Amino acid sequence: MKVFTKSLLIGAVALLAIGCKNPKPTESYTMMTILGTYNLDIETQKQDSSPKSDLWLEHVDKKSFYLVPKNGMKMAIAKTNRLSNITKESIERETLEDKRIGNDKLTVNTIIVFKTGEGHYGKLQVQGYRPLHSFNFPEAQTYLDADWKRFALSHDDVKKYNMVVAYKFYE
Repeated sequence: MKVFTKSLLIGAVALLAIGCKNPKPTESYTMMTILGTYNLDIETQKQDSSPKSDLWLEHVDKKSFYLVPKNGMKMAIAKTNRLSNITKESIERETLEDKRIGNDKLTVNTIIVFKTGEGHYGKLQVQGYRPLHSFNFPEAQTYLDADWKRFALSHDDVKKYNMVVAYKFYE
């Protein structure tokens, strides 16, 4: 009888919790790895050098890299460290620039707000990095051919070569 009463109580509490709260819808984000030295078109999620590319992950040497806006994109580091606090309206009030952001500011959890050249606002958070010699992720399998992989393996590994991000743009 105690087991039945406990189960009934747990079920009642769960129903009350569901009925009493109006849960806030959660935003969905695109997760991807921006390949080092590649361009990203945010709207299409393609990495190439098309005239519509928004960002370039430029590598200067083994230690220095930049996230570079292209084709009219403007961006800034967000003033908050909570991705959920950023809305399209808050991004519209930001001072966005077409200046590159260096690796010293692109640490894990850094949030960048942006406006693409096509006029879409959005937010991007650095989730982490993948090394140059890592090829076991979707973007590497899609974009890197055997010659490029051989070329990369012939050089010293760079731990922060490919940038893992979560981003959302508002249409």
